[in-house]
Amino acid sequence: MVKILILKNARIISIDKIISNGWIAIKDKKIFQINSTKYNNDFSQSQVIDCQGKTIIPGFIDLHVHGGYGYSLMDNNILSITNFAKNVTKEGVTKFCYATVTASKTEIDQILTTFGQYMASENHVNNKAKIIGAYLEGPFISSLQKGAHDPSLIHLPEISWVQHWNKLSNNNVKFIVYAPEVDLNFNDQAKSFTTALINNQIIPTIGHSNGTFQVVKQAVSQGLKHVTHLYNGMSPYLHRQPGVVPAALYYDQLVTELICDGIHVDWDILVLTYKIKGADRICLITDAMSAKGLPDGNYLLGKLPVIKKNDRVTLKESGTLAGSITTMITGFKNLLKITNNNWQDCVKMTSYNSAKQVGIAQETGNIACNLWADLVVLDENNDIFLTICEGNIVYESK
Repeated sequence: MVKILILKNARIISIDKIISNGWIAIKDKKIFQINSTKYNNDFSQSQVIDCQGKTIIPGFIDLHVHGGYGYSLMDNNILSITNFAKNVTKEGVTKFCYATVTASKTEIDQILTTFGQYMASENHVNNKAKIIGAYLEGPFISSLQKGAHDPSLIHLPEISWVQHWNKLSNNNVKFIVYAPEVDLNFNDQAKSFTTALINNQIIPTIGHSNGTFQVVKQAVSQGLKHVTHLYNGMSPYLHRQPGVVPAALYYDQLVTELICDGIHVDWDILVLTYKIKGADRICLITDAMSAKGLPDGNYLLGKLPVIKKNDRVTLKESGTLAGSITTMITGFKNLLKITNNNWQDCVKMTSYNSAKQVGIAQETGNIACNLWADLVVLDENNDIFLTICEGNIVYESK
């Protein structure tokens, strides 16, 4: 008989309902039953975990993370990818997109070749979080909004490069960040690039862009539906020269990533964004880099020297913010404050919306029967007690 994992005496939060005290049965990696009654040893062949009133929520999905705990996708190393996928479970992540930074075509070729090998041979292994795909941040961005990207490596959009990279990755490129205004022939080039990405089953996302409101409007008409780390690396909210920010807030078609560390975006602006966009159009991300979880000191973001001090990472040369060192559980706790403890809204912004954006909401991102058992158990302080990825316990608090 197949062994069943039972999580009993738990508060269960899904996007549909809240069960104050119930239990979940997991079988064959999926959620088998959800019950609002007391568990009475219903299954003989089972492992039972008494949650003792703890809270179960969907596992976090980080759509945009560069690394952490000393590891990065730019390491170009299968063991490095494996080690990050194991470590990130301690912050409740069960699925993620692994992100590059702007680099040369040759370097990205090498990185995505290694990434493709990992996806083919290692991603199915059960002791870690699972990767959804690669998130290419650069090189098709604006030099005027480059942030912590090497300006010498920025390049005009090339769909042939994207197709080549996708092939190297075994068709695992999920997102391409781009600035649709960078080509002088915007009306032709951006249209062909935006629609070509969509035609290649790759999600175009506007980021590191100095575009106008009208530029975004046209990209939306061509199918744009995603915004990279809202407010950071984009033309601002100017009432006479509106840029990417007000367009991102205005268009309901656009789902916006948000870094909720209180550093990359002011706290009051986080609250305002939630009020304007609502819980259905925000995806919490970390945008974290390899120094996350490590002591203060000198590190690299790609090939750029950075300094980690306290809760910030900045470019050594200019002091520009260079990615984050926040975690998904920190962002989730901040969302609870921003939403006045609206747990279901927080679950949407940390799990369901991200699953929906990448087309896997029928598989994960919520707590419902027949979905992957991607779950986080939170203790009374909302810290991670257990992380379960596809039915396997991948992290357990000591």
